[in-house]
Parts: sequence; C-alpha cells; structure tokens
Amino acid sequence: MSRSATLTDADVLAHVVSQDDTADSVGFAQNSSMLRFDDEAMSRMDELAARNRDGLLSPEESAELQTYLRIGNLLSWLNAKTRSTRV
Repeated sequence: MSRSATLTDADVLAHVVSQDDTADSVGFAQNSSMLRFDDEAMSRMDELAARNRDGLLSPEESAELQTYLRIGNLLSWLNAKTRSTRV
C-alpha cells in the first residue's frame, strides 16, 4: 500500500480478510461475520491513531485514518447484519 498516493476505499478493502481466511464468493455470506483488517492494516491504524493522539497527523494521514474508519464502520455493519440474519 503506497503511502505517497491518496488511499482509497478499495486500497483498504484489499486488506480485509476473513477470520479463517476462507471468505470466497460462495462462502462470503457464511463467513462475513468474521471479516477483519489484516495485520498490516491494523499496524498502520495503530500508528495513525498514535500520531493523531500526539497531534502529529499530516492532512494526508488524517485522510488515510478517515478512510480506515469509514471501512471499519462498513465492516462492523456487515458483520452485525450477518449475525442478525443467522438468529
């Protein structure tokens, strides 16, 4: 993931994995409650959050953090929606 270019939602979604790494087109609905960010994305979000707490984010990093937050909210919604349909 290049940090010099603007991070897009698609860039972040490329770092989403299923908990058991088996989400495919057939099993997506069954596995989507296990969607999460991969280790690389989690590490980057931790770094951005720390810089944000210290007031050191550049405008580009702030936009990157907002992208991660937006996709994180989407994953939360998808996971909740999937759990509610299983009940």
